[in-house]
Amino acid sequence: MKKKSLLPQKVIIYDDTCPMCKWYTEKFASIGVLEEENRVGFSEVNAEIIEKIDVDRCRHEIPLYDTETQTVIYGPEALYLLLGSKWPVFKPLFSMKWFRTFIYYLYQIVTYNRRIIAGSPSQPKGFDCAPDFNLTYRWVYIILGGCVSMLIAWNARRILLEYHSEQLNFIGEGLSYVVLAAIVAGAFFRKRITYWGHLITVWLISNLIVFPFLFLPVHFPHLVWATGLCLLALASAFLMGKRWKVIFT
Repeated sequence: MKKKSLLPQKVIIYDDTCPMCKWYTEKFASIGVLEEENRVGFSEVNAEIIEKIDVDRCRHEIPLYDTETQTVIYGPEALYLLLGSKWPVFKPLFSMKWFRTFIYYLYQIVTYNRRIIAGSPSQPKGFDCAPDFNLTYRWVYIILGGCVSMLIAWNARRILLEYHSEQLNFIGEGLSYVVLAAIVAGAFFRKRITYWGHLITVWLISNLIVFPFLFLPVHFPHLVWATGLCLLALASAFLMGKRWKVIFT
């Protein structure tokens, strides 16, 4: 017999072009907070629910609809309710002003850049919940992503030099110059901010793939780091290739 969810009357409506949104809403169903059928993508949501929600606000803050009271809560408040129902121990943390302020701005950075982070195209059918372009949050994301990527790259270079891997360090620096050239080239594109957002995302993901190599106590450092640099180059090329049409359409 199927176990009843903690919030059977709640329906979450998510951006079904966004892999991140699909993943975390699916997790709410898998841990028993929501019914699986109460995860509804915007491309499939019925007109009755669309009439109940703020269609402009829901493009930036995920809506959680109550079928009994026909009320809606959005964004972080919806997440606090869902997580708090599963883990009540966190409710005091969710009520703290500093935590709510931090989560609010983190949520805004992610939600305004989610199509950039996920490399998602526009919705071909149904309601397209693409967020507005927000220059401030786009630049914040680009700067933060760039700083994290540079920190990882700097530590990788330091370790390579410790291993006396001058040749591999030369290859790593070469890849860094390629990224720098790609950033500079973006200044000549019409959609330069969109391009830079995708480029930073690809650079960040690629560096995160290499990140575990920083902690490997290896006996064959040249082989391991050669593998890591190859993965970095291949991941960057693959991810950027997949995003190319999204960037310029």
